[in-house]
Amino acid sequence: MDTIAAKLERLKREAQKEWKRTWRKKLRQAAPANAAEWRALAAAILGAVLRVALIIALPFLVLVRGSVFFYQNGGTPVWLSVLTAAILTGGVITAYAVWIARKLMRRGVRGGRALVMPVAKWVALPLVVF
Repeated sequence: MDTIAAKLERLKREAQKEWKRTWRKKLRQAAPANAAEWRALAAAILGAVLRVALIIALPFLVLVRGSVFFYQNGGTPVWLSVLTAAILTGGVITAYAVWIARKLMRRGVRGGRALVMPVAKWVALPLVVF
């Protein structure tokens, strides 16, 4: 009985060593080898971070800059400027939501124009209003 437990323990240690060796090898292969690869990796990460920041900031930018633009250049009252900019912001959020919905949905399922109105009604409108 004791020999079986010892054999099992030895087998577990050998398996653990093999897993560690395999993972170290894969990490060495995946890591950038030279400065050019590190720069390319940093550029890809920076591009992704800037893209996410732009996606998050664009609705706020449209709301604020749009309302200021309509107030200053259009000579409209404040409430009408904010309302117009909120409608434009709803359009930006609707475009984002439709894009995400198309990415997540299978091909051949309801899409296109039939997707825009429900997304605007159930996603963009609550986000802009509340």
